[in-house]
Amino acid sequence: MNILIFFLICQSKSYQVMLDSDSAIYLSNELEEVLSAKSNFIYDFIILKGETYFTDGKNLYLKDKIIYQGEDKNIFALTTDGQYFYFGLNPESMVLKGEKDKIVKEYQIPASNIIRLISTKDEIYIGTSYPAIIYQLFKKKILAEINDENVSALTYFKDTLFIGTAKKGYLYCLPIKGKLKLLYDCAEEEIKDIVVKDNFLYFITNDENKLPILYSFDRTKKELKEVFTFPCSTLYSLQLKADTLIVAGSSNCLYKIIPEKNYFILLGFDGELISKVFILKDEIYLATSLPAKIYRLKKELAKEGIYLSPIIDLNLISQFGNLEIEKELPLFTSYQVFVRSGASNIIDETWSDFIKVKDKKMNIPDNRYFQYKIELKREKGAKGPIIKKVRYFYRHLNQPPKIKGIKISPDSQNPRIKKIQWEAKDPNSCSLLTKIYYKISGDKNWFFLDETKENEYKLMGEKFPDGYYQIKLVVSDEICEPKEAVLKDSIISKEFLIDNTPPKIIALEKKDNKIKLKVVDSLSIIKNCQYSIDNEKEEKILPIDKIFDDKEEEFLLEIKKDRFLLNVIITDEYLNEKRYNWLIK
Repeated sequence: MNILIFFLICQSKSYQVMLDSDSAIYLSNELEEVLSAKSNFIYDFIILKGETYFTDGKNLYLKDKIIYQGEDKNIFALTTDGQYFYFGLNPESMVLKGEKDKIVKEYQIPASNIIRLISTKDEIYIGTSYPAIIYQLFKKKILAEINDENVSALTYFKDTLFIGTAKKGYLYCLPIKGKLKLLYDCAEEEIKDIVVKDNFLYFITNDENKLPILYSFDRTKKELKEVFTFPCSTLYSLQLKADTLIVAGSSNCLYKIIPEKNYFILLGFDGELISKVFILKDEIYLATSLPAKIYRLKKELAKEGIYLSPIIDLNLISQFGNLEIEKELPLFTSYQVFVRSGASNIIDETWSDFIKVKDKKMNIPDNRYFQYKIELKREKGAKGPIIKKVRYFYRHLNQPPKIKGIKISPDSQNPRIKKIQWEAKDPNSCSLLTKIYYKISGDKNWFFLDETKENEYKLMGEKFPDGYYQIKLVVSDEICEPKEAVLKDSIISKEFLIDNTPPKIIALEKKDNKIKLKVVDSLSIIKNCQYSIDNEKEEKILPIDKIFDDKEEEFLLEIKKDRFLLNVIITDEYLNEKRYNWLIK
C-alpha cells in the first residue's frame, strides 16, 4: 500500500506542473480553462458535440446559459449517448432527454432520487436511491433491487453493469441478461466510482472515519488489494485512460496512477475540490468547485509551469545558506528558482518578496518560515525540464534557554537534605549546564556551589550554618555553543530554612508525681518527644495542648516513683534530635 504524502503540496498555487512518487517535478500537459461558471459547484458535466453541459445541483447549463431551471428540484447526474443529453430530476423521479438547448422527452421511473446515469449505444442505465434499484430506461425495466440505501457508483463493461453502494459499501456485478451478484462487502461506507480494465475492477471508497482508498479487485481470483490511500476527506471521481487511473477529490490536485509502477500529482487548478473527471477523445476534462470551472488537459506538454512549495517551517529563526537543485535539462529547456521568508505560517506583511537564487545562495532575511518557487520552461522539443531533488541548507540561530519552576523541598528520608528541582529547556535542543549559587538571607553576595547537567540537585544542609537561604540557578548552552554565542537564563528561589540545631529543654519542674518540661527550638517546629523511665521502653507523649505546632511546647509527665532515671528525646521537624538524662529523687 502506498500513502500519498503530498497533501500540503496540493494546497499550493502551482500551475501546469506535476510530481511523481519520488517528488520529482515535471511540466504537466497544457491546461486550458474551458468554462468559468457563476455557480459555486459543478456536480456533473458532459461534452456533447463540442458543447459543455453541466449541473450545479439545481439547474442545467449549456455553457453559461440555463437551459433547465430546477427551482426546488435537484439535478445530480448527466450522461450522453453521443446524440442527446440525459439528466435526472429529483425528487420528481424523472429522466429528461434533450438536444441542443431543448428538452425533447420525459421519462418517469419508479424511484425518488436519480444518482447515476450510464449510457451505452442503445440504452440508458440508472442507479437510484429510496429505493435503490438499477433501471433500464428505454425498456422500462427494473434489472435489480439493491440491498442498500444508494447506488453511488455505476459503470458498464461488456454487457455487464458494475455497481457500488453507499451506507453498506457493497460491490456488485449485474450481467444485462443475468442476476445480481455480490462481489465484495467493503469495510468502507461508500463505493464512489468504478472503472474496469480487463479482468480487474478499480474503485474508490469513502468513509467518515478513515481516509479514502483506491482498491483493485481481481475478478478471477476474487482478491481485493489496496492500491492507494489519499490524504483528503473525500474522493468524487475515477476514470481510466489507457493504463492510467485518474482520481479526483476534495483537494485541488488530480492524481494519475499507474498501478504497480508510478503515480503523478497534477497541480494548478483553482477550486477547493475536483468534483468530476470526464475523458473524451483521449483528452482529460475536469470540473472544480469553489470556484466552479471546467478545464481541459491537452495532449501537448505545457510551455511553462510554476511549482510553489508549501510553506516550510524550520521550527526556529534560521540563517539561510545554499539551495541546491538536482535536475535534468533537455535542449531548449530552462528553470529558475526564487525564495522568500517570513515570521508567520501564513503569507502576511512579515514575508519578504521573492528573491532569485543566484550561485545557489538564498539571500533572504533570517526567519522561521520560508518558501521556494521553481519556474520551468520549454521553448521547443517534446521533453521538458525535470527537477529531481531540491536541497536547502540553514542554521538555526541560537535561542536562549528557558528555566522555570524551581522547587526546594526536604528529602523524604532526611529532611536536612534539600532537594532542588527545576525545569529547563533549550529551543535549539542543546544539552544544558546549570550552575548553582546560594546566599544567606541579608547577604548581597552569591557564592558558587556546584554545576550539573541534570534538572535536580541535592543540597546537604548539615554542611551549612543555620539560617534562611536562597538558591540561584543559571542555565546556559555553553556545552553546545562557542563562547561568544553562549546564551543564559536564570531563576532565584524563595527563601528556605537550613536548621541543624536540635531543640532544647529549658525548664524542668517536679511537683509531687508530676514533671513539667518546657522545650524550645530557635528555628523549627517541635515535632516529637519521647521518654523512658529507668531505661525501660520509650513512650511518646503529646504536648499539653495535644498538638505539635510551635517552636515552644510544654509536656507533663506523671510518674509514680520517688527515685528514677528519666531519659527524654526531643526532635524538631528537620530531625535534629537531642537526648537528656536526669536522676530524679
